[in-house]
Amino acid sequence: MEEQKIAFVRNNEPLDARGAAGAKISIRESNSGLRDSNPTVPIVPARYAAVPNRVLAQMLLSAFRYALGRRTYIVGETARWMEQYWLLLAKWHKQIHEDIERAIESGRAGDKCDIEDWRKILRLPVHSESAH
Repeated sequence: MEEQKIAFVRNNEPLDARGAAGAKISIRESNSGLRDSNPTVPIVPARYAAVPNRVLAQMLLSAFRYALGRRTYIVGETARWMEQYWLLLAKWHKQIHEDIERAIESGRAGDKCDIEDWRKILRLPVHSESAH
């Protein structure tokens, strides 16, 4: 039996594990009727896959900590997630802004495009924890 590889997609184009475009992936229908590009990973219907806000906030904070200073696509993705769910991170707004400012000032915030993404976060308002 051939080993299945996890499929990665960028702009709806399949990628291989190295990020090269044009990889071939197989799509199958799962038990739930959803399309699955990786038969080794079960698909959970959305009604069972809800993530509590506190867990999502922790995941976003972890993604931020990981992405700050990286020079990969994850910076832009993380910044977009943070913008979308900014109110969930209210407890950490001030600290996030300080961490980004410190990273930019010390030259550890990534490349120019990464710094542009982080500056978008700096333009978001700082709320108190009670905002969410």
